Amino acid sequence: MRIHSLGYVGVESPAASEWLALGPDVYGLEVEEKSDSAGESVLRVSWDDRAYRLAVHPGPDHKLAYIGWELHSATDLDGAVAELRAHGVEVTEAKPEERADRSVRYLFHFKDPFGNRHELFSGQLTFEGRFRGGHYQSQFVTGSQGLGHAVLVVPDIEQAVEFFTRVLGLKTSDITRVGGPFGEMWFLRAANPRHHSLGLMGMTGMSGLQHVMIETKNMDAVGMAYDAAHKAGLPISSSMGRHIGDRMLSFYARTPTGFDFEIGWDSIQVNDGSWSAQYFDSAEGWVGEVWGHEYSHLGMNPTVHPIDPQHS
Repeated sequence: MRIHSLGYVGVESPAASEWLALGPDVYGLEVEEKSDSAGESVLRVSWDDRAYRLAVHPGPDHKLAYIGWELHSATDLDGAVAELRAHGVEVTEAKPEERADRSVRYLFHFKDPFGNRHELFSGQLTFEGRFRGGHYQSQFVTGSQGLGHAVLVVPDIEQAVEFFTRVLGLKTSDITRVGGPFGEMWFLRAANPRHHSLGLMGMTGMSGLQHVMIETKNMDAVGMAYDAAHKAGLPISSSMGRHIGDRMLSFYARTPTGFDFEIGWDSIQVNDGSWSAQYFDSAEGWVGEVWGHEYSHLGMNPTVHPIDPQHS
């Protein structure tokens, strides 16, 4: 299976409406309020010409709702569904109203070993040349590289890696041994040059969305967002810094909807034919970052929950 890219992320939160200001004022994104097929309001957050990249649904708890993975075509999608079923994964074809809610032409969904909903799609609605953004520097790296990346906390890192690499076909870019309660982190890439579209953070007994990352084309946009986040009173989860693995310059802020949001610049791109997975080990003197990125927490936020025993 060759998943093309990370296409969209959906979350639920009692503070969904906060994105009406948070999106444009802090990050320079566009936010549109729409009604879904059930008549419920949903906020669609965009940072390119796609119909949306982040969907924020009102709900009683902060939690991940779904992750959407894009394939090149309906033919590729059919092949991916067949592969999943061959691995014993239960895959369901979406109803017409579900496809309309996601603004896609073709859609299937399934659950990972920890109960998280994943969606495979092709043909997302696009409005060529529409995106303008909330800041004059609002330009983001998407296109063939997808929306950016997401990081999941998983209760069993070995089981997660087995599923996302051998079943979903993602490839390993880096592995880091963080130590403490977090064990290892794995950084997995799809069939595009982005260093990773999915990060996996092992944490016994816990599962959920840790953060979403978007990449800007201009360093000033990161600084503008950093200033705006401070002025808006957002908790800074990680100070400005540059990662060792993907070399991204970025910072993280805790959103009112529970998950962390990273905005970065200047990530490396991976040549799929020549890249070899790297391993970093804190026990062997790995310092974690080129500079900066002082974390006020790691892993734990309101969108990370104790895992249901049936999925442990």
